[in-house]
Amino acid sequence: MNSNRIGRWQAFVLALVMTVMTLGNIVFANSLPSPTFYTEFNNAPEGRPYYVILFTDAPEYNVPFYGVGVHGTVMDEQMLEDTSIPEFIETYEDPDGFHIADNPVIMCEGDTYNGYFVSYEDDYNYRFIIYWDDTGEYKITESFKVSEARYSVDLSEDGELLSIRDISAEYRIKSMLPGTLFRLGFTVVLEFIIALFFCFFRKKELLTVLVTNIVSNLIAQATALLLSGIYLFGFLFIEIAVIVVEFYIYRKFFDKGRSNGRIWAYTIVANLVTAAFSFVSMCFELLVLSYTR
Repeated sequence: MNSNRIGRWQAFVLALVMTVMTLGNIVFANSLPSPTFYTEFNNAPEGRPYYVILFTDAPEYNVPFYGVGVHGTVMDEQMLEDTSIPEFIETYEDPDGFHIADNPVIMCEGDTYNGYFVSYEDDYNYRFIIYWDDTGEYKITESFKVSEARYSVDLSEDGELLSIRDISAEYRIKSMLPGTLFRLGFTVVLEFIIALFFCFFRKKELLTVLVTNIVSNLIAQATALLLSGIYLFGFLFIEIAVIVVEFYIYRKFFDKGRSNGRIWAYTIVANLVTAAFSFVSMCFELLVLSYTR
């Protein structure tokens, strides 16, 4: 009788989690903007406005762009006429034959970052021109391919050619660290409560739950972050692996009198309940991050 009740409970939780995961994945996928890359411009000379211009070797008619001055001013035609930028663009000869993209010029001051929305175009290259109107000085970045990424440009580098660095991974980790720690704490507390529900009261068993969940949760969240492009399938694979690994750890360190069925039931129920929370939490966090970066 008891085992049947546990079976119905597991089936209910599994159905609930799968529903939440599916809906969360649909909302997450449909809420993100079109392919986007963000670029930080750091260590700019103080008190000197500079202008960021996007160049490309792609056909102009085939690559729609839209730039967002997150920490800058998107220049309209009237504003540009008050600068020497139109003359600069006409006379500039790119070393790789790039031309200006169909994208607004953005005026920045100090350290800043900007967002760019662009359709994917295979095998085309892009670069930024950074122009100082007060002196006519300019620098160009290395060329790069368009991808959903966050780049960094150090304007204090010597020479005319600036390196451009993909900092997507380190930025994502830094931004999501608070949420990761919150999910870790919530998971440990919830797993403790469920362990008590399954009558795992012994100190050694609770210590095993604590250590196992700290390690497995951090590894699972880090792996899910790396698999963000295929998040739903990655999440399912990670949870199945965690359930299997945790069962064998619990089987080894829990009291020998505990049945395999009870340990399996606890491991599955606890992970499904905490996984539902973690999935929704991480989807929400990634969604917020995509609009605030």
